[in-house]
Amino acid sequence: MGGRAGDVLVDRLCAVLPDDPPLASRRSIPLAALARERFVSYSADRVPAFHQRIVGACIEAGFQPNIVQEAAHIYMIMALVAGRLGVALIPGSAAASGHRGVVRLPIAGSSRLLETRIDVVHPRSGASAAVVNVLSHCCRRSSLASS
Repeated sequence: MGGRAGDVLVDRLCAVLPDDPPLASRRSIPLAALARERFVSYSADRVPAFHQRIVGACIEAGFQPNIVQEAAHIYMIMALVAGRLGVALIPGSAAASGHRGVVRLPIAGSSRLLETRIDVVHPRSGASAAVVNVLSHCCRRSSLASS
């Protein structure tokens, strides 16, 4: 009995900025363009994997982020960005839900640190309706996150 494995969801971090120009008017942004900005980030204590990934991506882009505020929840991070405390990197799927006062910009570049991949192994044939529904939902979420 063989199984099928593959990426079901690839969620890429995106930049979230206050909705005022000049950076907010771009269609996408290289991470290095945020080097002089203040950052709002996930809490190093409560969400260490995301915190480390964001710091690592910034270092890979040639700078150490100036983290001025940390929070554990995505919506608090977006609220702090809307309040003009800084910019943030959050998963595209979460940013797609929107928040007043912020814009979401895709990050130009191909760093693997910007991606979260969720893989699923399931039977090649005879998958239950539940498996089919979960896979369908994840594929829709993945296309929303990348748009």
